[in-house]
Amino acid sequence: MSKGFEDMLLSVYREDPCGTLPNAFWKTRSLISDFKTDCREVDGEVQFLKMWDDRSLHVYWDYEDEFRLDHEFVKDVKFMLLHDKYRDEVPFDEFSNVSTYFRIIYTHEEVLKTELPDGFSFKDVDTGGESQEVSDLIGRCYEDLKPSADEVAGWTEHKVFDEKLWVWVFDEEKKDYVGLGIAEIDVTVPEASLEWIQVLSEYSGYGLGKALVHELLRRVDGDVEFTTVSGEYREDGPMKFYNNCGFQGSDIWWVLRG
Repeated sequence: MSKGFEDMLLSVYREDPCGTLPNAFWKTRSLISDFKTDCREVDGEVQFLKMWDDRSLHVYWDYEDEFRLDHEFVKDVKFMLLHDKYRDEVPFDEFSNVSTYFRIIYTHEEVLKTELPDGFSFKDVDTGGESQEVSDLIGRCYEDLKPSADEVAGWTEHKVFDEKLWVWVFDEEKKDYVGLGIAEIDVTVPEASLEWIQVLSEYSGYGLGKALVHELLRRVDGDVEFTTVSGEYREDGPMKFYNNCGFQGSDIWWVLRG
């Protein structure tokens, strides 16, 4: 019996997560019912996947890495998630807002462990009572980004929420939270994804970020086949940091708005 769109997407995703979607599988799965879908397989091998509506394209995958979309559709679309391998097939200058993101993978072939320096420790986040503290620390790490406490509390309602994957870095001398790591786990793939890795700027250079990443990887080890992370792509940006933490790959995704 022929598989449906979600099953085909999952089978391709398991083989090449970062080249198939720009985000964790569960985020796309939750949208499937809201969009049109098209898929094709031959002799059990997936050939083509597409998820879209009249003004947006959310999934496009072709087994030969060819771009087969109608040019009129591409011209009219106002939102597109596109892998870099299709970069030359789309008129980027027709979009008013273009952003670039990396997505890379850790395969858990070896267990990495970076110890925190003396004076620091990991503490589990009280996910039922520290939403404001999480909001505040994220806000201290960015000039223009601060999720509200209600938004943070909402993250704990996700099906992929796991309280053991919410971790503080604690300064024992100052009695203050100085770093935060949040990961999610989808046992149906099975995969984990790093969602938030933050360390206050005044603590840069202590190795806290790398230790935090490795602590989260240790906590999911044995439960998943891989862990992914994504972020804004720029020269000397966070991709280099995650490469140094053991993540591999070079997949680049474009978010086009116009």
